[in-house]
Amino acid sequence: MVVVVNGVEKSSSKLFVYENILQAISFVVSKLELLRNLSYLSDEEQVIIKNMNIKTRLININQRLIMIKSVMDKMEEIKEMAR
Repeated sequence: MVVVVNGVEKSSSKLFVYENILQAISFVVSKLELLRNLSYLSDEEQVIIKNMNIKTRLININQRLIMIKSVMDKMEEIKEMAR
């Protein structure tokens, strides 16, 4: 992808980065929604889904959030907004 920055054409892979961030955010939101719904289940219902490894899901969510933060920390636009 070619973008124009200050009148100069530059090659950019930011579209790819944005898609990865959006996918990671989508993953986190959907998994958090699932865990929220699981928290409302009765004890009998929780026995049925006991095989779901919730600890692993939380680790995956944490890893995605770390990835999102590290990518966004590198973006100049984010740094400018934080000023």
